[in-house]
Amino acid sequence: MSAVGIPTVMLALPLFYGQARRIREGVMAHVDRHGGWRLVECDLEQAASRPEVFTGVDAVITWTGGDTGWMKGLDARGLPVVNCMDDPPAVPGISRVATEWPSLARLVVAHFKDLGLEHAAYLERRIGTGSSRHHRLKALREITREAGITCHGHELRAHAWPGTAPAADEHKVADFLRALPKPCGVLCEDDPAAVRVLEIAARHGLRVPSDLAVVGQGNRLIGRTGRPALTTIVPPGEEIGLKAAEVLSERMAGRLPPGGLWLLPCTDLLIRDSTQTAAADPALERAWRLFDRRVLEGITVQELAAAAGVSTKTLVKRFGTRFGIDPAGEIRRRRTEEAKRLLAETDTPVAEIGRRCGFPSPSNFFNFFRRNTGASPTDFRRSFAR
Repeated sequence: MSAVGIPTVMLALPLFYGQARRIREGVMAHVDRHGGWRLVECDLEQAASRPEVFTGVDAVITWTGGDTGWMKGLDARGLPVVNCMDDPPAVPGISRVATEWPSLARLVVAHFKDLGLEHAAYLERRIGTGSSRHHRLKALREITREAGITCHGHELRAHAWPGTAPAADEHKVADFLRALPKPCGVLCEDDPAAVRVLEIAARHGLRVPSDLAVVGQGNRLIGRTGRPALTTIVPPGEEIGLKAAEVLSERMAGRLPPGGLWLLPCTDLLIRDSTQTAAADPALERAWRLFDRRVLEGITVQELAAAAGVSTKTLVKRFGTRFGIDPAGEIRRRRTEEAKRLLAETDTPVAEIGRRCGFPSPSNFFNFFRRNTGASPTDFRRSFAR
């Protein structure tokens, strides 16, 4: 306690990170509203390595998942500490205020559902069963299952990102991405990881967002700049800062015991180019992805309109405005081109080619192909055999 009787609260935050800065704003808002504290700041590295910086400090708010020895020392001295990191190592006596991760997963899965995706993947370091973060993949799998989406998880080693790893490690990530059913939503552990997934996808011929709709976490500068701009979850930073200050105030007043965990929901998703095509319209995006996925099955314009929740006339108009195509004409064109490719480049039987292009019987395929090319499938194939 200072000489004038005002408690001194230290903010030991890595202000390089946007989330730490938002937590700081929340704490300051609490002090502006209620007063009664003197705030001081200390770089997180100093907090961990120089115990003398806590001389005269009455309590601490931090955001760290690293070395916890200094926090244990403060707790042993009776100083209340609140850690705002989502998944730090457990330290008895340290209070925690963090993001409720299932709410984040629900937000992302709802977005993937709006996009008409049937598959989702999660990429993060240390998601094995022995990790404190395994609960994230488990929660995501439960939430995707409820939404009718299949979830795929991939654990990345700590060095497995481009720029910090051998090329072989990048290829492990690329192999995982290539093996995913397309199109697929991809949630990454943070924005830098998501940006590197974008880079890997570009280098290995994977289209974003057509093949992979990529989402990060944190709303950091690296995701807002560059192309494509990154869709990202905005964690509740200011809200966490406010709650951390409230918890600390109650602990300092003796109304709360040491420890405790408070989780705050995620509510903000910033949609950018990494998950959004030219449609910029979730209903039209659903229809477009369904079209792209099932065009060779003979999907109808009526089915596309139902997926978008609009009339057939409205869907045709929106497809023309947004994509510059007539959906019925594009369905015919793609089926015809695929049939021509298979007839010219493979020995696949004509009846099988018809099935692959969505025709229930050989006669349906024969009539469709002759109507759109002027030749029968057999005659078309013979013309390439000469």
